[in-house]
Amino acid sequence: MFALSNVWFGSRIRRASEQVEATASLSFEGIAFGRMDPVPSFGGVEESLARTGVRVALLEAGCLTADSARREVLSRLADADAGARERAVGEVLRHIELARAVRCPTVSLPAGSVRLPGLRERVERLGDVSALASASPGRRDAVTGIATDAARGRAAALERLCRSLHAISAREPGALLCLETPSAPDAVLDPEGAAHVFEALPGRRLGYLHDTASAHLLDRLGIAPAGAWLERLVDRLAAARLHDLAAGESGRPPGCGEVDFRLVAGYVRRGVPRVLVLDPQLERTAVHEGLRYLRKQGF
Repeated sequence: MFALSNVWFGSRIRRASEQVEATASLSFEGIAFGRMDPVPSFGGVEESLARTGVRVALLEAGCLTADSARREVLSRLADADAGARERAVGEVLRHIELARAVRCPTVSLPAGSVRLPGLRERVERLGDVSALASASPGRRDAVTGIATDAARGRAAALERLCRSLHAISAREPGALLCLETPSAPDAVLDPEGAAHVFEALPGRRLGYLHDTASAHLLDRLGIAPAGAWLERLVDRLAAARLHDLAAGESGRPPGCGEVDFRLVAGYVRRGVPRVLVLDPQLERTAVHEGLRYLRKQGF
């Protein structure tokens, strides 16, 4: 199933019900509710879904607020502070309630960052991480240094992440919780870490959401090969967010940047939702061109 991320509508369409109608007019089978600003009003969305037959393929935790502080809460699932983890779990559960109302089986989660003294501050001093893919060797070395230091705190963070996921799935056993490809050098997850989480929680409904632009960025930064995520986690692949990365900018139409979509297509099984993610500044033609390109690559 191809789905369109509602992020593309930006401020043009501010009601989720109208976004569903517009998605149907573009001949998509599904819609994904992503993190966007402004956040759409969800009133009446269930009626629009029933009327159009459009399905909600993916709901991203964080889509209910544009407040950066509220979204920051979600990034604390692996925090050493038990109170911070509890608040993060509560925020995820709030999104699962919406997912249940719109009959969406899949909720994606950011696993967050490794919290070591000074590490996040070093990342923030780097500025826009996406722009570093083509930066000077010195700045690239700063990125790999952060990734190396984050690896030292990863094992403990992964165990805490497992506890948070266990708590969520115990409360909502029917929800499919998908860990997202990270996009920062201090991330809790790497391919092996994600595999560890799945192995540590047998019987829980857990999956992996592959983000093509994020995986390519981490590859360019020398942190993890883009294909390593797919090769290691293919059995858990539950959704794919498809967008290109060009000149350090994500949300570009597939085919206009650097991502190897033919590689990705080889891992995306039939039935796995394919979510097209586009910058809201792009014209309608970008939607059709992106779809055509993806089909040519084997999706």
